Amino acid sequence: MDAQKPTATLTEVWRTLDELVAAVRAADGDRYRELLNQAERQEITEEQIRDAHAWAMRTPSALQLHPADFDWRGRTVK
Repeated sequence: MDAQKPTATLTEVWRTLDELVAAVRAADGDRYRELLNQAERQEITEEQIRDAHAWAMRTPSALQLHPADFDWRGRTVK
């Protein structure tokens, strides 16, 4: 049985997802897009990224004067 070595540890994946949430809450699209590239290298799934974005958008800190103007893919929306 050949086991493939994961590209990132669970801790690294968790940290990246937390940073994605923080970028959404800060409405920092540039940082979010950088983290998307990192998430891709770590093989974080689309579902995990979508969940992180949705979580950030529905928590009280997302109800700010300047909410994030980008979707879960990092594309600008208005």
